[in-house]
Amino acid sequence: MKSLSKSTCVREVLSTCADQSYLGILLNCCLCCSLASILHTPSNESCAKFFEASVLALEELHQRRGRISNYG
Repeated sequence: MKSLSKSTCVREVLSTCADQSYLGILLNCCLCCSLASILHTPSNESCAKFFEASVLALEELHQRRGRISNYG
């Protein structure tokens, strides 16, 4: 995985992990467009849940970062 060639959007594979059910890949990505430009047509429920979970995870990470930097 770490030997994948770099692209415009995904600069590098940072880490991978797996268990019996799931495979995870942590990518170092770059913003290419706004979420609104991707969501110009209705999505199915599974896609909507993925976007919702992504936004909530990013929000949590930003809040944690703020709490950590306030103690530093």
